[in-house]
Amino acid sequence: MELELGGERVGLIPPAGAHLPDQRALLVADLHLGKGAAFRAAGRPVPAGTSAETLERLSALLRATPRGTALWILGDLFHSPSGVTPGLEERWRRWRAEHPDTTIHLVHGNHDRTLLGVARHWGCRVVSAPARLGGLELRHIPRERHGSPDDGPGVAGHLHPAVLLREGRRSSLRLPCFWLRGPDLVLPALGAFVDGAKLSPFVGDRIFVPVGDQILEVPPAQLPSSARTG
Repeated sequence: MELELGGERVGLIPPAGAHLPDQRALLVADLHLGKGAAFRAAGRPVPAGTSAETLERLSALLRATPRGTALWILGDLFHSPSGVTPGLEERWRRWRAEHPDTTIHLVHGNHDRTLLGVARHWGCRVVSAPARLGGLELRHIPRERHGSPDDGPGVAGHLHPAVLLREGRRSSLRLPCFWLRGPDLVLPALGAFVDGAKLSPFVGDRIFVPVGDQILEVPPAQLPSSARTG
């Protein structure tokens, strides 16, 4: 599935990547590495291995793009300081060794604010929003829908969008999705241990759902009945 946004071709890649071929860039958001460890440190019994699963998802996305593609993480690489354990750092080092030619840019998010030094130590180039890439502005937190008329289109994360699709009267399925929302494309969270937040679309928004190795657009008639105007 390919969109045109700000004069850029934007390919949507399951489960949560956006590829800009003309910029040789892969955009992802909301990995929340170390979230499971942070929960366990707080005494909450959650399974181990979610950060490893997240990094494998990231590897699969990089394998789906040409060699030399730069990686742009649109915020929340980390979850919290308590989750940045020696084990996580070693896992990151092993993952990084598998992708030595990949340049990593972090447009830092709200969960990254106290961990920017760690991000730099791990080899990320930390930048502030908005970061300009071709015809797009990259952010962690999307802009207000009714922003300045001078605002150009962009790509963001933060919202962890998910859409509720109903089957009959009693069954429904919540799926992470790409949300073309006003001037911004909002990416689904890449993290394996990140809940999707039910979106509240406006009329005219477009929703794209990863299904296996495909991206399918949700017809407007199947969008939540709460779709608003204005």
